[in-house]
Amino acid sequence: MNTGFLCADIIAYYPFEGDYQDALGDLQKAFSPIGDLIFVSGHTGSAVSFDGIDDTAVTTSFVVDDFSIAFWVKTTDVQPGGFNKFWNGKGLVNAYYPECGNDIGDWGISLEDTDKAGFGIGGECDETYDVQSVTAINDGLWHFVCCTRNGTTGEYKVYVDDGPAEDSRQHLPVYPRKPVALYLASVNNEPGKFLNGFLDELVFFDHVLSQGEIDALREHGVFLPSKAVLKSPANGTANIPYQAALQWTHPGIVNRYKIYLDTNAQLVEEPNLPYQPMLLEGTELFPASSTDPNASYIFDPVEINQEYYWRVDSLVAEPNWSDINPDSNEPGMDVYTWVKGDVWSFSGLPETVLFTESQDQYILPDPVTHQMPISPDIHFSVDLDAARPIISLEWLKDDIPIMIDGLKYSADTMQDPASASTTLTIYSAEEADEGRYAVRVTLDTMDQFSSPGASLYVSSEMIAHRYSFSGSAEDSAGDADGVIVDPNNFNITFENGQIVFDSSNDGDGSNDTSGDPNAHFVDLPNGLLSSLGNNMTLMVWFTWDDQADGRMERVFDFGINAAGLEGQSTGGQNSEYLMLTPQNNSFTNPKMQFESRFASSVQSLTAPPATPEQEVCTAVTWSSADDKMRMYVNGEEVDETDLNAKLSDLDDRNNWLGRSEWPGDKLFVGKINELRIYNIPLTGPWIKAIYQKGPDHDPLDADPCLFESPMDANGDCVVDLADFAVFAENWLWCGLLSCQP
Repeated sequence: MNTGFLCADIIAYYPFEGDYQDALGDLQKAFSPIGDLIFVSGHTGSAVSFDGIDDTAVTTSFVVDDFSIAFWVKTTDVQPGGFNKFWNGKGLVNAYYPECGNDIGDWGISLEDTDKAGFGIGGECDETYDVQSVTAINDGLWHFVCCTRNGTTGEYKVYVDDGPAEDSRQHLPVYPRKPVALYLASVNNEPGKFLNGFLDELVFFDHVLSQGEIDALREHGVFLPSKAVLKSPANGTANIPYQAALQWTHPGIVNRYKIYLDTNAQLVEEPNLPYQPMLLEGTELFPASSTDPNASYIFDPVEINQEYYWRVDSLVAEPNWSDINPDSNEPGMDVYTWVKGDVWSFSGLPETVLFTESQDQYILPDPVTHQMPISPDIHFSVDLDAARPIISLEWLKDDIPIMIDGLKYSADTMQDPASASTTLTIYSAEEADEGRYAVRVTLDTMDQFSSPGASLYVSSEMIAHRYSFSGSAEDSAGDADGVIVDPNNFNITFENGQIVFDSSNDGDGSNDTSGDPNAHFVDLPNGLLSSLGNNMTLMVWFTWDDQADGRMERVFDFGINAAGLEGQSTGGQNSEYLMLTPQNNSFTNPKMQFESRFASSVQSLTAPPATPEQEVCTAVTWSSADDKMRMYVNGEEVDETDLNAKLSDLDDRNNWLGRSEWPGDKLFVGKINELRIYNIPLTGPWIKAIYQKGPDHDPLDADPCLFESPMDANGDCVVDLADFAVFAENWLWCGLLSCQP
């Protein structure tokens, strides 16, 4: 691999740009995330955020003798003591096995001695002693950490930021390291040893880095090999030339690129010896931006059954070691140097498969009768096209192959050499059949591809969660009990079956607990709404008491903020949430507002603002059947609009009553009598009937007017003498059933 200015052999590289894969393409080295890990803005591109509670990622250690490990870390976490034993710290990059012995082959890099980076080579417990940085790494800034180990001499070192090694030791006897579990931000997944912080740009080398290599890596990052990704024509028709998206990533400092491409490999390797015309001949390209050195090029057309060769040269900033003293390890001014890229190839036969996505399926109570269907048959269908022959395809449930027995499952498949259409039937589907279904295809290259999954949701409860607030935030319909967050222990109380958010300490603007010690709210469990699939009804009875400046207070706010940090309010356009406010931020035309925000996509439902000190019942329905959301106030529909996302895609980790995802919004002042979450979009008659029953009645004890009659003059869903009396009264008054024109 060509690594540019780094004279190093990289054995694994994790840029953490939205995934946990080894960017060199070794699938066996990919990390598997554990917990609610998220990606945030990092030192270079994105980074992985760990919560310090149970977040980690695991693979198997692959270093053996000589090796170097480098990464960037940002944290404010602390871990006192540790006695220079990496297993006593909070893990950074840790391959620890919980036993002692020279032949175990573990090692670890941890936060220890309160604020230092420690690196240890496992052996006999009493003999193991970490090298430890002098520089503190927990000041909330990005720090570069590099650790090296010599597999011959047993010497190991730790570097932090710039400069020489900050500590060095030797461990004897020297044994190779072994394939034990390798964790990020954790020590063997042990409680209390998880790091609260961020990791970025993790890279492993197969030798001990020199000081010059370490400095170059810190300053300029890593060059990745280029790759070609073939794109099929939009219509998927065979024998039409394809496009090749030539893609590469250079996290270093890049001024510009030159790209060479031809069907002659020798020309691409040496384009001027002798000169011959090429398909692409030193075409110059510039990075996407000054802060994004990535680039790409679309080559069109690509002929079927044709082999192509290409390379990308990069003009990069390189430390000029020779202009002072080659042996001084002190760089002079950076110089720009053309770095020749490796020659890569791709075939005119795409090895990708185009899938049509199957749709999610639901077995839910009927929205009108509220009766469950009787063991229905469920169908999932997928169409696919490939430019290579298909060897086999199989249906998966939760990534496990399904046994097609003709009794529980059948698959109706029509297949040509490079295309197929298949439908899976699940007979008499029930709750045990809930899961995610997909098709896995094997091509003649033995490469496998899976279709996007589609889920089956089965739920007969109808009301999934109910919070009546009779002295607690208990969920009487499910198992999603809430937690009362009240640092002062007097801002939230209960009275007359209602939860009261005290107006005397309402947060004074900020609702972020890190900035306002008075912040108080109810924290409901993660996944409360997304687990419902794409259908629901939110129904809440509340009284708003803030007659002063209570705009944008939240009755509820379910989602996550732009920074992706659980438990914090940061706002931002990349936030996603579903929220209800008694009065929005408009001074000229204030409204009660329900808002659905998924990044830049926003949809709102509005109604007249809530009247202070007067209880109101607001219901919002979310329906996959007609792709609509609707808002009802006191049993009457007031607004509707289109859905702007799937409910199951909501990252609902901050599920709050009385608190906003945005730190500038005040805490809710008032009372919540009851919150109900149904797993179906209730129809208008049901919502009206439930509202008329009130918040303290059995949610299913309602008698909606399912089939309204013009003879039902008093609206009680029964045509009787009372209706005749109303009819007679109106007739005598104006000669009509109703005096409305």
